[in-house]
Amino acid sequence: MPSILFQFHQFSLVFLLSNLLMIPISTILLFALLLILFFDLLHLTFLCSWIGYTTNTLLSLFTEIASITGNIPYAI
Repeated sequence: MPSILFQFHQFSLVFLLSNLLMIPISTILLFALLLILFFDLLHLTFLCSWIGYTTNTLLSLFTEIASITGNIPYAI
């Protein structure tokens, strides 16, 4: 924490909340993108499009959570 305060001159008070929500989503996104690469090598485009749609939805949720937790008053 002292290093963060020294470098950035601020400290987030909601990092635990945002990390609890965003880390599982980012893990799912990473594995979904790896599945898309794998299925693309096997030329299974219907699975790639379905996983891509799901990934897009999860990415929207991820950015929405980041926006909501970033706009909490007095979070920094």
